[in-house]
Amino acid sequence: MMTQTKSRILIVDDEALHRGGLRGSLERDPRFVVVAEATNGHEALVAASFHRPDLALVNVELPGLTGLHVAAALRRHLPGMAVIFLSRQTEDERVFDALRMGASAFLGRATEAIAVVEAVEAVLRGENLMDRALLANPELTRHGLGQTWAGPDPWADGGEPAGQFSLRELQVLDCVVMGFTNREVGEAMRIAEQTVKNYMNAILRKLRATDRVAVLRHAVVSGWVNVGPRPTAGPMTARQLPRAHVISRSNIPNVPMRAQAAVR
Repeated sequence: MMTQTKSRILIVDDEALHRGGLRGSLERDPRFVVVAEATNGHEALVAASFHRPDLALVNVELPGLTGLHVAAALRRHLPGMAVIFLSRQTEDERVFDALRMGASAFLGRATEAIAVVEAVEAVLRGENLMDRALLANPELTRHGLGQTWAGPDPWADGGEPAGQFSLRELQVLDCVVMGFTNREVGEAMRIAEQTVKNYMNAILRKLRATDRVAVLRHAVVSGWVNVGPRPTAGPMTARQLPRAHVISRSNIPNVPMRAQAAVR
């Protein structure tokens, strides 16, 4: 009797409770196996390179590089991998970016578990469910589609920064925009601090930036990171806030104190 090959799924979400719920729902179906979980971009890139999943469920509101940019990098290096985005917002204009970068579905975080499993099943069969996301918000769709297809495609060749940097450089960049020092980047990526500096020099050279403060400013202005506090169920202390979400547009051209400390 032949054993059915299970579809391999990667979950990328910074909330442990939500990741656990998704894993539990998916693994109750014998056709699926969750091969890895990631809480941010650099973890997702490592996990995807090692496990080569068939599908990734990605929160668009990740700390550090946005879920859109993380998914674009994943698809650039694993073009056969399908992507389903999850968003906290019921009307999210990022659905148009998801459409352009080749996502297969865009679901609300409040979507019932059975509906998520059904979407995963449909996408793995080769269906594209982006039309459902567009039809669910007709006013947003009418407003956004005209703008979406005007001008050059920002997601061509994976978009920025996926088209500019190697996987390792993207992992370092993700840590940098979360305010990690070189030592912390090395610990997160399990590489020597000097190796981190080498990757950092490559990032500085490619962005024509003078220091990591300039890199952070470029990332915020370019929309590579989520800015402003994320919605939460209750108040969070400064220590609990994900580092990237301490950034606000009022900080530009000034830079968050955490990142300034990282430069010293």
